[in-house]
Amino acid sequence: MIRQRVIRLGDKLSRGGSVTQASGALFGGIPVALAGDQALCAIHGPTIVAEGYPGWLMNGRLVAVEPCHTQCGCSLISSLADAGVC
Repeated sequence: MIRQRVIRLGDKLSRGGSVTQASGALFGGIPVALAGDQALCAIHGPTIVAEGYPGWLMNGRLVAVEPCHTQCGCSLISSLADAGVC
């Protein structure tokens, strides 16, 4: 099984930039990003987390995992070595 790593506040975007809002519970002391949270793309400016892992909800919203995307098309890159859902 492929493990999909959770995205948290401050995690990077594939085209530069980072997740700037994370509304989920703390994971390793850092809040988890959810679909609809904000990010800042180095190319496109403000954007939102557009996807999450199907069936994994937190606060009624999908949990963002690598390689979910933002609304502008960037891939989310987790800072965690190996933590998430299979």
